[in-house]
Amino acid sequence: MPTIKIPKDQWESAWKFLTTIGPVTRISTDYIYEISAQQLEALCTTGFQFEIMKNESLKTQKENAEYRQAV
Repeated sequence: MPTIKIPKDQWESAWKFLTTIGPVTRISTDYIYEISAQQLEALCTTGFQFEIMKNESLKTQKENAEYRQAV
């Protein structure tokens, strides 16, 4: 599944758009989500800004989230 990061200022409208197509899974407190390939394709046709996350970036995000929960 594609994993994306949505800028905070576009989060609400992008979230509403994505959920009209299908389920969205939030995997980080930093606006990082798993979406379907269909959602990614639809998102590319809009004016929303987003970043496709790579596995190494996700590992760092998960470690940061675990650290924040431990503190």
